[in-house]
Amino acid sequence: MFRKIVIPVSYLPAAKQMLHWGAKLAGQTHSDLTLLYVATPQQAGPINIRVTHEKMTEWGVEPPSFRILREAEELVKAEGILQLDDQGREVERHSFKSLNEGLGEVHLQGINDGNIRLRLREGPVVSEILEEVEDPSYDLVLIGTRGTRGFRRNLLGTVAQDVALQSPCSVLIAKNLDKAKAILVGVTGRESSHEAVRQSVALAQALSLPIRLLAIAPTSESMERAQTYLEDGLRLVQALGGEAELVLEAGDPAKTLIQTAGEDHVLALGRTPISLMQRFFLGDISQKILDKGKCSVLIAVPSRASDSGHSD
Repeated sequence: MFRKIVIPVSYLPAAKQMLHWGAKLAGQTHSDLTLLYVATPQQAGPINIRVTHEKMTEWGVEPPSFRILREAEELVKAEGILQLDDQGREVERHSFKSLNEGLGEVHLQGINDGNIRLRLREGPVVSEILEEVEDPSYDLVLIGTRGTRGFRRNLLGTVAQDVALQSPCSVLIAKNLDKAKAILVGVTGRESSHEAVRQSVALAQALSLPIRLLAIAPTSESMERAQTYLEDGLRLVQALGGEAELVLEAGDPAKTLIQTAGEDHVLALGRTPISLMQRFFLGDISQKILDKGKCSVLIAVPSRASDSGHSD
């Protein structure tokens, strides 16, 4: 289900939890993993990655972006997903090289023949993350959030929210991820909900978490339909080799999802297309949950590639 995962890293203390879970997920699913740092251009204009790296190496100085990626590499190494040589050093497929303007990487050998990349991009953070995941082999972005709320959020958004609502692949927004005791899947009968169920089964199996399916009936008349959604979801979970607890609630969908999820779930939702104008004036369930929820949220998007192999 997950073949290639990217973790954007910036402030490393906040990224430790994501690196732990991302490494665990990559190891369990035999996925490729990219650690991505986006360097914002200075007022003087974009720097050249290759030239900067060469010059600072000559001077014995390491730029902050390289230092953060190296520290992230050490954290991932401690998780045991890097292949090491007889001296305990990482096995490189290639050392740092500039791939094109504003993009460079170190390519390491992971366990299970996986690829581990330390990537450096230059540019606006959201657009560079979205540019990275234009590669159709990516299935998942694992990203943290320190979002704002209210009108300022509507105007400016946050990195995590903007990526979650625009990414062509699934996004897992890490918030209290270490407290997760189960995966809570909102089921609605839509195909987007079915995709959330499928990805939740893969996530649950990799992270050894139970699954709870939640259907919400906004009115008493919709109770029977909500029960049908639960039964359909359970059949899909069982077809994928899993089991699930069924939860039926009445009330406002967004409020009920937030209250039921609390802090100790990963809440999984399918992404339904919505225009920017609708999102600004009306909002949608995903945005409300990202804004007010206290748990991690998986926004599930179908895979774009049929090839199940790893990229080189």
